[in-house]
This record gives sequence, C-alpha cells and structure tokens, in this order.
Amino acid sequence: MPNHEVISQLAQGVDTCDLVAGIHRSVASRAASLAKRLGIIEPVFMTGGVAQNSGVVRALEKELGLKVRTDPRAQLAGAIGAALLAWEQKREEK
Repeated sequence: MPNHEVISQLAQGVDTCDLVAGIHRSVASRAASLAKRLGIIEPVFMTGGVAQNSGVVRALEKELGLKVRTDPRAQLAGAIGAALLAWEQKREEK
C-alpha cells in the first residue's frame, strides 16, 4: 500500500488495526506474486527482518495456501550470506 494511500486512510478515520492488516496483505500479495512466478517448492521459508512480523507471515500463508516457516534469527540471513561470500573470496585469494 503506497504511503499516500495510508495517509488518506488515516485522514478518513480508518481503524489503525484494519489499516495495518491491509498493509500486511499488500506486502504478502506482492511477495506471493513473485514467489509464484519463480515457482514454489515446499517447504517455504521466509528470511529477513519482515519474517519477524507475524501479521505478514500469516497473510503470506493465506496468499500461498501453504505454511511459511521462519526462524528468530531470520533478520541475520543477509548478513550471514555476505559474510560467507567474503570468507570464500578471501580463501580464493590465498
């Protein structure tokens, strides 16, 4: 949901809980669309900081019709991947 829509909805007095649920559905819809284009292979895992947002995870599960697994350390996935790439590159240089 674009920022101007959120501001408009707030100005119209839309309940904050409904607004947040709409944002969750919007994020999940976009992620599900991308996942479906790539092809989904179970099990489905979600990484990154958004994986700690249970509302987005539940909305994504509903969009996909599948269980989405997460880990409390999901926000570290990108950093771990970058560290592994740097480590491998350093090993290749030696």
